[in-house]
Amino acid sequence: MTKIMRLALEEDIGAGDVTSRACVPEGLRARGTLIAREPLVLAGTEVLDQMFDHVILLKHDGDRCVEGDLLATVEGNARTLLERERVALNFVQRLSGVATLARQFADAVAGTNCRVLDTRKTTPGMRALEKRAAVAGGVTNHRMGLFDAILIKNNHIAAAGSIHQALQNAGQWPDPSSLPTQPSQPQPDPSEQPGVSPNVGQAILPASPLSSGLKPARPAGSLPIEIEVRTLAELHEALDAGAQHLLLDNLTPAEAAAWVREIAGRATVELSGGITLETVRAYAETGADFVSVGAITHSAPAADISFRLQLL
Repeated sequence: MTKIMRLALEEDIGAGDVTSRACVPEGLRARGTLIAREPLVLAGTEVLDQMFDHVILLKHDGDRCVEGDLLATVEGNARTLLERERVALNFVQRLSGVATLARQFADAVAGTNCRVLDTRKTTPGMRALEKRAAVAGGVTNHRMGLFDAILIKNNHIAAAGSIHQALQNAGQWPDPSSLPTQPSQPQPDPSEQPGVSPNVGQAILPASPLSSGLKPARPAGSLPIEIEVRTLAELHEALDAGAQHLLLDNLTPAEAAAWVREIAGRATVELSGGITLETVRAYAETGADFVSVGAITHSAPAADISFRLQLL
């Protein structure tokens, strides 16, 4: 069981579920069924595998579900199901909410050559889970953290002295290929959760577009470099310095289209800043390669899912 799930259970159960102990005879077995109470895109089913011993998935991550769909069943000791029900639902509802909003954004740009990216604006401790949920919804993961790509923003530029200097410093950074691509994480103890593989639920993500899919600003195997520009003067300074991935922030769709024409294919373009479901199509049609949307993880409402218990 992953650390975040273990902490969530400890927070909720504490010294014990007194209601279940008081009301439910020991040794009873039961089945719990998760049911969609509204249209949603399912995500987070890995949580069920880690919290319950016997799980049957009736729907899978990424599936579009309608109200009334049976999503999964879990079986086990009735007291255990009851004490873990709320925490499991909290995870699955949250992650399905992320996947559902991600799918809405992905559908909104369908037919364009632009991809929607998530961001690092995630719930603390849940980044790997939320990024997998975003992928289940059809968008693309941006960088996982501060360790797998160089993203030079306005404060970095101010500290470095100029766009040119920031890019030059980044270009001289030692090749990090010998470093781990993710921070080390404690390995789960299989003895704490019988029947659960030690590898289930670990933070293993596909390479982000910054680390694999974009034009490299350095030789193969090095960290990619992206830089934010806020004015046309900064745009030209970045292009003159050899920038190959530009982040254009807080532009209107019309301004973004004009800047993309100015760039004329010399760099890959990502747009960000206040992009909503109502405006994302207009931004995608500017010719940009990517739009990044923090709302996918920081503002997604939880999906409505219920848990119904039946004695066996």
